[in-house]
Formats: sequence, structure tokens, C-alpha cells
Amino acid sequence: MKKKMKNLRDVTSNIIERMFFMNEETIPDHFNNTFVYCSSINHPNLKIELYCGEELANILTKNFLGIDEVNESDILDALKEILNMIAGNYVGEYLKDFPTSIPVPNSTVLPKNFKIKNKYCEVLFYESLPFCISLKE
Repeated sequence: MKKKMKNLRDVTSNIIERMFFMNEETIPDHFNNTFVYCSSINHPNLKIELYCGEELANILTKNFLGIDEVNESDILDALKEILNMIAGNYVGEYLKDFPTSIPVPNSTVLPKNFKIKNKYCEVLFYESLPFCISLKE
């Protein structure tokens, strides 16, 4: 599973850098790990979730859409698109025998005080803000 997570992390970092113009940073001394949004793909052969806080979600959406003002609908759509790109690249690179097409991701606003319970996750940092990606078996 460690190898799969490393591969997923690499794909994620590349997508965020190329498509959203943000470079992965080292872990900051202090950060807020409150996640507000989740985008997920739930397929028998591929279960990926990404978690993002409000501030980073705003930045990613603005970078992706090339506009200065975004709303929650824009954010949820952008997070679905981010996960779709990540999943497509991950499948194309590491799951060549994937049996079907990749399902459309779902995005949602998380309940307050949400805690990630998946032990297979990686946290990447952009603008000192956490971006969590998880892989479930």
C-alpha cells in the first residue's frame, strides 16, 4: 500500500503543479488541518478521496477557473475536476488493466469537526495549507 500511496502522491503533486500552478511545499511548523470539502471516487477497483480546507479550495478554484471570485458550487465542481484528473492520470500510469471507465467523482461539504479516519492518506502542502489525498482498498 505504501507504493500505491507514493504513486498517488506523485500524480497529485504533478497535477496540482501543472494545472493549478502551485508547487508542493515542505510541512509547515503550524497549520490548520480542518477540512471543509471532500471529493471522492468510489469504484470497486478504485477508491480515492481528497480533502481540502476552505482557503486552499478557494485558491485552487480561482487558479483553475482564472477568476477572482468563486462560490461554493464552483469549488465543489473544481474539486471534482481535480480528482478526475488525479484518478485519470493514476489509472493511466499505474492501473493499465483497469476494467472500466472511471466514475464521475462526487464532492461534498464536510460536517463540522470532521476527522479523517483512513490510515492510508498523504498530506501535501500548498501555500502552507494541507491537501489530503487517501486511497482505500
